[in-house]
Order: sequence, then structure tokens, then C-alpha cells
Amino acid sequence: MIHVIVAATVYSRLAKAWRVVDWGPNRILLLALHDLECGGITLRHCSEAVVWTEGAFRSVRAPIE
Repeated sequence: MIHVIVAATVYSRLAKAWRVVDWGPNRILLLALHDLECGGITLRHCSEAVVWTEGAFRSVRAPIE
């Protein structure tokens, strides 16, 4: 479990691995998510990219099928 706290806002995910990447002026949190975050116990891989902007966490994540 990873917990990210910015300005008293908590963002939690069940992650297998994570990395922070600087891309221009942005810091992006890349997460390799646990199967349970992908809609159940599967062998599928799912990932998420998260940024903190305008006072909130914003996420890019494929929809769970």
C-alpha cells in the first residue's frame, strides 16, 4: 500500500511498485498496481499515472473492464 499526502489530501493505492518521474515542470507518480486494483484477482497488468495539480490529485488510468 502506498499513501501519498499533499496539502492534507491523501491518495492511497495498493501498488506493487512506484516511481516518480520529472517531466518538464511536472512530477508524475507512476504506479504498477496490484491485481485487486485492476478489478479482481487476475494476471492482467494495470498502471496509473498521477499528478498533483490545482489542489487535487489527477489520475490517468485505463478503465476497469
